Amino acid sequence: ISRHASSAHKTPHCCESGSRDFGRFDPLLQLETMMKTTVLVAGLLATAQAFVAPMAPGVARQQDLALRMSDPLTNFFRSKRDVAAGDRLVEIKKPLGLILEEDEKGNVYVASITPGGNAARTKKVNVGDQVTMCSATFGDEMWSTRGSGLYSVMNAVKVRQGDSVRLILEGAEGEKKVQKTKKQIEESKKAAEEAQKRRDALLEELEATDEALRAKKPFFGLF
Repeated sequence: ISRHASSAHKTPHCCESGSRDFGRFDPLLQLETMMKTTVLVAGLLATAQAFVAPMAPGVARQQDLALRMSDPLTNFFRSKRDVAAGDRLVEIKKPLGLILEEDEKGNVYVASITPGGNAARTKKVNVGDQVTMCSATFGDEMWSTRGSGLYSVMNAVKVRQGDSVRLILEGAEGEKKVQKTKKQIEESKKAAEEAQKRRDALLEELEATDEALRAKKPFFGLF
């Protein structure tokens, strides 16, 4: 009986030496499980990456094209061209020191120039100048701003990479000069046509006079 009593009051053991009690938290077991999980995940990632094809050059070009198409000014719907010899190209550091406005057609023009600002320092910007082209977001490309509206131009200047923006400006005097040149060409063409008409009329008159003189002159001939 004493043996049974001592057995009854003996503290029970759930596992023998060398085994763990899974009914309670074991730090060593937790650490071992985490290490095995990490190794397994790393192996799966390496296996998955082995089946991923590298980015082809065409895909890279498409991504670059998508970036360029997201340009707030170009959107690849505006004409791009090189700077012509007669264009007034002005490069202005940011901030520009300009107040821009737009007309009813969406054309952007210079409404005011900040005294002492970066635009004023160039001495190439005048009030009333129309902004006809502007730098793209990056690179040396120039894009048309005709009819693009004030928001697009201001946003293009804002997101432009670098500390300066290139603008092509067209002044009212230049527009008048172009209109005057066209008018002069039309007037010259009209004057040339009228002069030719007068020459033709004079030639017809001379021919008629010559025929009349021949008709009046007596005919002398030998038979």
